[in-house]
Amino acid sequence: TRGAWAKGLGVPVVTSAAEVAALDYLFYVGSAESFDPRGQKIAKAFITVMQHAGVRLGILGAREGSTGECARRLGNEMLFQQLAGGLIATLGELGVTRIVTCDPHALNSLRNEYPEFGGRYELIHHTRLIADLLQQARLRVRPTLERVLYHDPCYLGRHNGEYEAPRGIVRRVARDAPLEFALAREKSMCCGAG
Repeated sequence: TRGAWAKGLGVPVVTSAAEVAALDYLFYVGSAESFDPRGQKIAKAFITVMQHAGVRLGILGAREGSTGECARRLGNEMLFQQLAGGLIATLGELGVTRIVTCDPHALNSLRNEYPEFGGRYELIHHTRLIADLLQQARLRVRPTLERVLYHDPCYLGRHNGEYEAPRGIVRRVARDAPLEFALAREKSMCCGAG
């Protein structure tokens, strides 16, 4: 049921290298966005925004395996390597080279840990992609927020150096609203949830 959240959104579940070649990015959804109702809202909103901008995304659906990131953090290296090997094989079979994800932990694993096992991809976090689309005027936003408190995800910020993309989006949506960046940048504490 890993791709069930996307039913009715018009996002293709890719099954061949030819289908992947027609995409701008493969959307690696991850477990939280696949199964948690709050995470599913993020994935659905992201798909809607990308469709509005004309970005061609596809998902793996049931073929999307876990990155194994949690297993590695818990010290189960063998399980991590099994999961990574399975996902790398699937991505290789489909010829995946460009991946976008909403999950900072998946971003970190796919970008920084998978190359050791032969998995080399161009990775982008969804906030960077949205920020780039806003910069290119492929997306427009109306300021709608009244107050913003932003917490840097440690695996996006401290571990992968991405601070400005989410801040730029927040600034555009908050235009004149008071902004507060809690535990900002390198001082950000891990929330434990991505």
